[in-house]
Amino acid sequence: LEALALALDHFESTIVSQEDRRRDQISKNEQSESMLSDPSLLSEDEVWMAELLMRYLKLAIENAPESSSPQFSFSTNKFSDTINFAHSHFEMLSGVCFEYCIVTRRLDLLFGRIFQCFYEARYINVFLDVMESYIL
Repeated sequence: LEALALALDHFESTIVSQEDRRRDQISKNEQSESMLSDPSLLSEDEVWMAELLMRYLKLAIENAPESSSPQFSFSTNKFSDTINFAHSHFEMLSGVCFEYCIVTRRLDLLFGRIFQCFYEARYINVFLDVMESYIL
C-alpha cells in the first residue's frame, strides 16, 4: 500500500501538471474520451502506475485468506459470529482499486483487468457491493 500511495503522490505532482500543459492543446472532454478508448495515449508514468496496481492486486489475491463459513454450535443452536477474513480482505482490496482508479481516471483499467481479476477470484459480488457505495 505504501508503494501505491507514493505512486499517487507522484501522479498528483507530475502527471497532473503534464495534463495542465496538454489541456492547452486538447479540450478536457476530448482527452478523457480518447484516453478511455485508446490506451496508446497514456504516458509512460500512467502505464507504470497501472502495472503497479495490477501487481499489488495479483499479490493480494494470491495471498488472500481462506474463506470461512459460519459454524453451527449445537450447544446454543446458533451460528457462530465468525469474521470472514476473506470477505473483509476483498472489500478492502476493492476499495483500494476504486480509489486508485478514480484518482488516476483509469476507469478502463477498473472495469477491464481489475474486474476480471475479481471475477476469476470469485469475489465479483464484493467488488459490486463496494462499487455501489461509489454510485450512490
